[in-house]
Amino acid sequence: MAQDDPIYAPCLMQFPAPSEFADMTDWIAAMEDAGWNHRTWEMMRTSAAPPLAEISIGSRFLPSPFRNAAEAQDFADRALTAFEPSMSVNEIFTRGDLSAAVSTVELDPGVISVLCTFAGPSVPDADAIFAIDERSMDEIGISMGFLEPDLPDNAVSLDVTAIRFNGSDTVLAPITGREGITVAFEYTLPG
Repeated sequence: MAQDDPIYAPCLMQFPAPSEFADMTDWIAAMEDAGWNHRTWEMMRTSAAPPLAEISIGSRFLPSPFRNAAEAQDFADRALTAFEPSMSVNEIFTRGDLSAAVSTVELDPGVISVLCTFAGPSVPDADAIFAIDERSMDEIGISMGFLEPDLPDNAVSLDVTAIRFNGSDTVLAPITGREGITVAFEYTLPG
């Protein structure tokens, strides 16, 4: 992988897609080649989960702006509780102060959904996405930016989304995943 590849490049390197969707070996290898440490011990997986939970839940439920650090802490606690059941289907990685998760699900026979999430205090390439497209509203406590890259072979859909929690450092102190990037795509198995 090239030095100037975006942080989410390992998720896009799997085309043509593996013929066995449940085999995460190729994704794990791509992440490790990009400098990510695969976390298999429960303690390491659990310590990497909070920023992933905050970005995952924040991007789905679009929280109101936090008025104080107590509200931010309450959100962080609830996000982690909501995220914990999905931990068993995620491969978890860390690199410095960043966390990443990769999961695959077979939606229909031969149609696979992949979700990659990158989260931390500041995520490389988030600013580049926000420079292209940034959307925020006063009643929502996050900004989002969207990319729609060209579809690789066998891909049905592909979306790259940057997420950033809005607020002061004091209010956001409990939030460990202040920025994130998600890559969501569906593909059909070759053959």
